[in-house]
Amino acid sequence: FRQSIYLIFSSVSEIKVFDQFDTDNSGSLSKEEIINAMNCLGLKAWDVNEFFNGLDEDKNGEISLSEFKDNLPSYVFNFH
Repeated sequence: FRQSIYLIFSSVSEIKVFDQFDTDNSGSLSKEEIINAMNCLGLKAWDVNEFFNGLDEDKNGEISLSEFKDNLPSYVFNFH
């Protein structure tokens, strides 16, 4: 899964990806927005939950742009 995420994001700006995912233009990503985006990319729902929880650092149920930018690289490159 993380290799898939790496391939998706390695050639695109995090801000552009964030803006594409933020369909309601709220400035943060809800779990629903992440699920919709990942479904479009063909990733499974359980992968979406792992992805969302890995980025939602303050656990408020939303992913801010700073959380997305700051945590995406460590999440992508932190292979278990």
